[in-house]
Amino acid sequence: MSSVKVFGERHCGTHLLEELVRLNTDASVCRGVAPARLQRLLRSLPSTVAESVTDCWFRRRASAVTSWKHGRLDDGVMSDLEGTCVVAIVKHPLAWALSMFAQPYHATWELASTVTGFVEAPWTPRWRDRASVERYPDLFALWNDKATSYIRAQQGGVEIVRYEDVLASPDVTLGQIFERWNLRRSGAIQFPAQPVKPGGRTADAYRSYYLAEEWREALPADYVARWSSRFPPVAFDLGYTIDGPPAVM
Repeated sequence: MSSVKVFGERHCGTHLLEELVRLNTDASVCRGVAPARLQRLLRSLPSTVAESVTDCWFRRRASAVTSWKHGRLDDGVMSDLEGTCVVAIVKHPLAWALSMFAQPYHATWELASTVTGFVEAPWTPRWRDRASVERYPDLFALWNDKATSYIRAQQGGVEIVRYEDVLASPDVTLGQIFERWNLRRSGAIQFPAQPVKPGGRTADAYRSYYLAEEWREALPADYVARWSSRFPPVAFDLGYTIDGPPAVM
């Protein structure tokens, strides 16, 4: 049986992509988060302690097959994943930033109460981020570092998909990958009938929100002028711009 390992920043659709692989292929999906039993324990601990324990758990697992799916892709990870179908998923940096503001997973410090302040504040990565720096100057630098690692890893066979393309044209976006890796599938790509996370939206609701870019309504009025110099440089290579929909790739 083939194996698939999904990478991607928080709020970029990694969970959805994993579910789509399970629903539409006979491949096994490699673990990308701490096991459920440990997560239940972590919820009872202070956030700083929980994050340190999680880092320790991943540090003790030498294999990239069980590495944190939200981490940066470096050479060490890729060498361990030879023969595995590795897919990295990205989302528009602005839409992702809004999601991080709403649910800032793994941040244990005091956060700004506004979108502007949150995005422009430094971000300290965890050990399991495998970051290239000790501290990012702002949130966009975090997105840029992760996405840059995915692009570099393409030379090693990594497939990159955009979240928006998965929603808009799953048969084209995922069908090509399934075919390339000889992952068994039949018929059109099937989406989960229910939200993939508790309290989440349906696929149709996500399509409306992201493909029509309804999320832009939550951005600061001056975001183009304010963030043009901060916008992740590598985002342009992936077809994203600060003031328009993703380009056709």
